[in-house]
Amino acid sequence: MYGAYHQKTHTALRFKSRNRHNSSFTLAIFVGMSYNRQSMDITNLLEQGVNLMMLGMGMVFFILSLLVVTLKIVSTVILKYEPEVVPPSPKTSAPKINKDVAEAITIAVQRFRSK
Repeated sequence: MYGAYHQKTHTALRFKSRNRHNSSFTLAIFVGMSYNRQSMDITNLLEQGVNLMMLGMGMVFFILSLLVVTLKIVSTVILKYEPEVVPPSPKTSAPKINKDVAEAITIAVQRFRSK
């Protein structure tokens, strides 16, 4: 019933249909794992689970590595072509305060401290 093609490249699930002919059909899903009807025990299931886990972790590692490399390349390109930022020159003198404003501040501070 199951050909060599199904045993090597597909995981096959067999279902009984409830039609008038009472025939069965096979749903084959491509996952790259072999199907062995006689030995679907816990060891085989764990092995397939570990294989799938390693494939998933490998894909995540590859995609994250690709992201890091891409960001480093973009960063170097941006830093190469970005114009240099000139910091503003610091002011050497404090702004001049009017004598009337200085007296008003002094009076306000004295009143605040006297309370």
